[in-house]
Amino acid sequence: MLTSNMSDSDPLLDILSKSIQGSDDILSRQDLHDYIKHIRGLNQTSIGAEREHLVISSESIKTTLISLTKTSQSQFISGSRAVRDLTLAFDEFQEKLEQAEEKLPVQHDLSHLVGGGDDTSSNTNINSPGNSNSSVGANSSDDVLLLRNLEKIQDILELPSLTLTCVRNGFYSEALDLASHARRLGIRFNNIKIIQKVQEETEQIMKVMLLQLLKLLRETAKLPTLVKIISYLRRMQPIQSLPTAEANRQLHHLYISSRLHFIRNQWETLSPLKQSPDKYLKRYIEVYREHVFATVGGFRTIFPQNDLSQSGDSTSHQSTVTGGPASSSIASKSTSTTSRLLGEFLRTTVAELEAAIKSVGPLVTDKATRASLWLQLAYCSQSLGRVGGEFWPLVQGKPNPPIPNVEWIEAIKKQRSISRDIASRIGRVA
Repeated sequence: MLTSNMSDSDPLLDILSKSIQGSDDILSRQDLHDYIKHIRGLNQTSIGAEREHLVISSESIKTTLISLTKTSQSQFISGSRAVRDLTLAFDEFQEKLEQAEEKLPVQHDLSHLVGGGDDTSSNTNINSPGNSNSSVGANSSDDVLLLRNLEKIQDILELPSLTLTCVRNGFYSEALDLASHARRLGIRFNNIKIIQKVQEETEQIMKVMLLQLLKLLRETAKLPTLVKIISYLRRMQPIQSLPTAEANRQLHHLYISSRLHFIRNQWETLSPLKQSPDKYLKRYIEVYREHVFATVGGFRTIFPQNDLSQSGDSTSHQSTVTGGPASSSIASKSTSTTSRLLGEFLRTTVAELEAAIKSVGPLVTDKATRASLWLQLAYCSQSLGRVGGEFWPLVQGKPNPPIPNVEWIEAIKKQRSISRDIASRIGRVA
């Protein structure tokens, strides 16, 4: 129904109001009054074209609505479905809520529930096992307690999935903290099956993390990353449950064997270069110098309490590698497992380097190229000497050495000459 506080004295307004009577009240009486005012403000020529203007406007609106219906049909349908689903979900929730309320006991007399009621003649114990109201009350209390702690329970149940997410994204420290938390819960609530299941699932994820760390230990990694990996492994099973000395020994072997595997993989990637023997041998020596040195230096940084300087001087280290006359004195001075482990690592890599020189060196026929390679090898040996791994006595101290003695002596002389020149230049600058 059209409503307005305007006067009904305008005949034209009455006519327009009657013409739309019974239709939806899209237009108010005020709208009609404003339109009549608009008409009366037009000149005579414009009034004649007003009907045509209204028809055109009506057709334009209709065309726009049709176009909108076509272009936005999918949005209308999805919106309608979303509203329908939301309505159904809300109705279902309302129904379940009403059912839950019906199951809760009606507590008309709170004093009676706490035993302070006026009916002192009654000897009935409301909490007795045979009382059905007691059973309902206990169940409802459990439900209320469950609802109050729902968030905490959900956090516990999500421990495995959260731990797995941390492992997959490389947040290993956080994963270890979550696993420790799950382990503590398992110890504290060892009679709750769901807690035990959460702990078991978390421990399985820790095995996945262990495999990932071992894989990272065999890949290209800088020293800070290697330090972190070893620290993570130290906090994991089975290393964590071992005595300190045994745990260190296991980590020493794990580190050395993993880095040796990495170095060998680096050498294998050089196989395509064998068609150019000089380039292959040059890169082979570079890999040796970079990664063998880094492995020994990294070992001392990661396990500082086992620094080889505590087991003997640098000469002793060198003798351990080369197997020279001082080897027996080393055995008498120190039986350090660490020293023996590093010595075995260095001897193994030197033996593989020697084999590569024997197989590829003879294929390098250019004298200048050979001299350059042996000079590079001399510098490599000198570099490793800083960590007790100078290897040239082992390479050249055998019958039929891989490098002719004359060429090796020339390389050593040139290396020493260059070192002296550099030292003198530094002295002049200083």
